[in-house]
Amino acid sequence: MTMVEKFKIGLFPSDKHHFIVIGVFALFYLAWTNLVVGFRIDHFNFLLFLLCMLLAHQWTRTFTYSFVFFILFWIIYDSMRIYPNYLLNDVRIIEPYEIEKAIFGITIGNKIVTPNEYFNAHNIPILDFLSGLFI
Repeated sequence: MTMVEKFKIGLFPSDKHHFIVIGVFALFYLAWTNLVVGFRIDHFNFLLFLLCMLLAHQWTRTFTYSFVFFILFWIIYDSMRIYPNYLLNDVRIIEPYEIEKAIFGITIGNKIVTPNEYFNAHNIPILDFLSGLFI
């Protein structure tokens, strides 16, 4: 049997079980993103990629099934936008700012400023250019 014949054998799922699993997943994912999360183009791209991987060949199907936990993590993480964190907890800004001033603060006169505030007030264009080269 040649390599081409071996490759052709696994092209599409021969078992109806794979088509049922793929179809149920695709319908569930489309319904979930349309009704609950809010459908965006990246959801379509993700589903299209998964369908291509699941339907293309036995090797890609096995690869996709082995990454099912990462796929579920992506879906769950993307679904976290249903209830944003700022509705759950207060957004804290002053506490991290005060901690940064206490640890890294630079005293100018009688005022303590953070390093970004110091460099914003005391900038040297050539040093700004050189520091931009090392990013």
